[in-house]
Parts: sequence; structure tokens; C-alpha cells
Amino acid sequence: MNDNLFSDFDPQERIHIALLRLDRAKGLLQEVISLAEQRRAIIPVLHPRWMASPSLPLTTFLVTIIHFEISHICRLWDKPELSGYGLPTIAALIEEPAVLSLVETSLKEREPGEDANAAKMEHLKSALKLIKDTEASDALSRVRNHRHKHIAHPVLRTREERKRSFDMPRVPDFDSLLFTWGKKSGNVAAT
Repeated sequence: MNDNLFSDFDPQERIHIALLRLDRAKGLLQEVISLAEQRRAIIPVLHPRWMASPSLPLTTFLVTIIHFEISHICRLWDKPELSGYGLPTIAALIEEPAVLSLVETSLKEREPGEDANAAKMEHLKSALKLIKDTEASDALSRVRNHRHKHIAHPVLRTREERKRSFDMPRVPDFDSLLFTWGKKSGNVAAT
């Protein structure tokens, strides 16, 4: 994570900003999950028709559905930015010893139960690790590269492709970037 982005902010400011951004990120996550569910519902119905009689309008429709979902997945996983609200930005705001210490102190003041607070802190740290691991994942690299090359920019090869080759993203890539996160992270905002 790029901790230098938020180094000028004190821990209290970072927590405040993270909470505001988390609310926007939750909305984006819900939107992306809805797009994924629409894809899951539409593709099985339309794919057999397309296979039986490929047509340009149907192909365009299917590609549009997938590209729109890819664009939103990439928004959710944008690299940390000062004004961003993707998951890596929120993690960059929180993943700092002084910030985590302040969160822990705040939990103790609100709820004196030591075991419950320790579990919440462990949950938060697990979510931060999951974000870090996902940022380094091949699945996210494939999806980002596809977005850069086929959706966002008119290039024959992306900068990343000049360094190494990429496979096309697969449906499990999309699902791992959404549903694995949702299952493993739980409700981080409650922490």
C-alpha cells in the first residue's frame, strides 16, 4: 500500500476520511455485486441463443454487460488516491500503526468487552490483509489489464504487457474480486 499518500494526515483525520469513503465504497460494492448478479442471470439465458445464431447486436449486448462490470470492478479496486474511495484507498488510510491504535482505543471506550474488541481488531486486520493480497493477485492484474487494453485505452499492448504476458480474465476472476471479499471481510464498518 502507498502509505505516503496520507502521511500528512493525523490518525484522527485518517479515520474520519476512511469512514466517509467507506460509505461511498459500500455503495459501489453493492452496485458491482448487482452487476455481477445481472451477468449471472443474463448470460446463461442469452449464450445458447448467441451460440445457435451469432448476431452483432447480441454480441454487442453481451460484451457491454461484461465490460461495464469490469469497469466497475476496477473502480472498486483502484490504486490508492487522495480523493479515491476504492478499497485500497480505504486500506491505505487505516493501515498505519497509529491509526490502528486509535481505532483500538476508540473500541475500548465504546465497549469495554476486551474479547469482543480484540475480535473486532483481528477482523479489521484480516480485512486489510485481504485487500493487500487482492491488490497483488493475478486475478486483479488480468482484469485491470483487460480494462486498460480493451475498454479504457486505444492501445495494442498495455504497459504491463510490455513487462509480462497476461491471460484473458475469466469469470472466476470477477467473482473472486467480489464474492470472496464479501464472504471473508464481513462488515468492516461495524468495527
